[in-house]
Amino acid sequence: MAKFLDTMEITSAIQRIIKNAKEKVILISPYIDISPRYKLLIQERNEEHVPVIVVWGKKKNQFKFNDKTKDWMKSMDVKEIYHKELHAKCYLNESEAIITSMNLYEASEKNNEMGILLTKKDDYEAYEDLWKEVKRLIKEEEPKSLIVKKVSPMINAGFCIRCKTPIKLDPSHPYCRKDYELWSKYKDETYEENKGVCTICGKSNKSSMKKPSCLSCYNKNKSLFKIN
Repeated sequence: MAKFLDTMEITSAIQRIIKNAKEKVILISPYIDISPRYKLLIQERNEEHVPVIVVWGKKKNQFKFNDKTKDWMKSMDVKEIYHKELHAKCYLNESEAIITSMNLYEASEKNNEMGILLTKKDDYEAYEDLWKEVKRLIKEEEPKSLIVKKVSPMINAGFCIRCKTPIKLDPSHPYCRKDYELWSKYKDETYEENKGVCTICGKSNKSSMKKPSCLSCYNKNKSLFKIN
């Protein structure tokens, strides 16, 4: 059943939506200034290979990310979409959603805001209608993504060691989301993939969670690996 939220409850619910996401996080807000707490939660979803999409709006010359937020967004595996006519504020994952007056803007947490919480379990029809509208909005503006990232492949592009799917390069998380879920059933860090690849160069290699790269790439990129 839909639930009314005040300002503090909205902030708490947005944090929970990001924190508990297993399949997706979509943050829709005309104005963006991500607080440190939200940044930490988004980074955690990045590490678990949960897709994060941020949709923002208003005229480009009317609002821009501040430099710190902009630089941070570039460093994360976050898809950014600009929608010139956006006024809605909505935050959702695969199981719950908030429709609210609050922007994803740190100063908004000090205002008097209101919101409504929907869950897929208790408000299935409303949640599905909302999800359809969100997908339409994203599809409508997807070709006009805010930032085309110009980054070094050696820093930001890697490969799943099992299926070679392109992923964010992170030797501590060398699987795509699907294969990570399969690996996590056993959690054998020494298991070598028979048809695996190096998470850095993508070439054939008997990679494992413990040793996800070929020796050559490891020697060239030791700073990427956490040495105990």
